[in-house]
Amino acid sequence: MNKVVLALAVVLAAFQTHARADSINSISFQSLPGTDMSFGDALGYQANWADLQLANPGGAAGYGNASIQTWDLAGNVNNNQLIPGGSSSDIAFHYRVDFTVTNAAWWDFRIAPDFGYGGAVFLDNNPVAFNPEDMWWGGDWNNLSQLFTFSSFLSVGNHTLSVYGQELSADGPTAGEYDSGTGFTAFAAVPIPEPSSLLLLGTGIAAFSAGGAIRLRRQRNSAV
Repeated sequence: MNKVVLALAVVLAAFQTHARADSINSISFQSLPGTDMSFGDALGYQANWADLQLANPGGAAGYGNASIQTWDLAGNVNNNQLIPGGSSSDIAFHYRVDFTVTNAAWWDFRIAPDFGYGGAVFLDNNPVAFNPEDMWWGGDWNNLSQLFTFSSFLSVGNHTLSVYGQELSADGPTAGEYDSGTGFTAFAAVPIPEPSSLLLLGTGIAAFSAGGAIRLRRQRNSAV
């Protein structure tokens, strides 16, 4: 029985660790044919994306949706790499990051775009960064004028980061990073295991441990 209790304790500790840790749950990418223009404020970029979705209910050839595992320079996160036959010009973008915060704290963010017609960033549907000018970071995090940078005090719970932008031509790689107190790191999706999965694992470990205990008792009885 001691083995069973120990195994279940290990599983419970693993679940509690996942529950405590901040988590980047998913990163998604969407693209549509752009409108080749800048907008006067952040809300203009958000509204433009909504209009493009209405105008293209079935999507469009050369554009599409994709999941991103790691949003860094090495991931070649742009339309012509993520979408088969993806266009390199006239692109409207929407990046979305869903994440969970387990300890209220200040977070710093930096988004590195290639938006020839500028773009905007929203956190929990509130505008937090905006630039209508041509933005291309060139793979250099020190190119601060070409980044979206901002900080926010985040409460415990689920949050959503949305980035909208438009590119005229020469679609280049983008990247996104955050710092929750330990230094900047790339957004990387690591889904939290479902409690049912951990329970199944615990049940399997318990059954295995119990089976071992039964065999041990049988061996002892045979010896007597």
